Amino acid sequence: MLVDPVAGYEVPAQEFADRRVRRVFCMAGSASVVLNDIYAKAKESDFDFDLPKLIAMEDRLP
Repeated sequence: MLVDPVAGYEVPAQEFADRRVRRVFCMAGSASVVLNDIYAKAKESDFDFDLPKLIAMEDRLP
């Protein structure tokens, strides 16, 4: 996880092993990816593939 070294802290292994903690890390990582794709959308080509486009296609949204 890049969060630990960048932020300067570390989650103890015993706490990180808890499925609830891993779930939060996973959700935060997913949110970061979606936000990055939304932010970068204006800079990318219409032919680039990103998560917001995939979600829109699956939900049949414009």
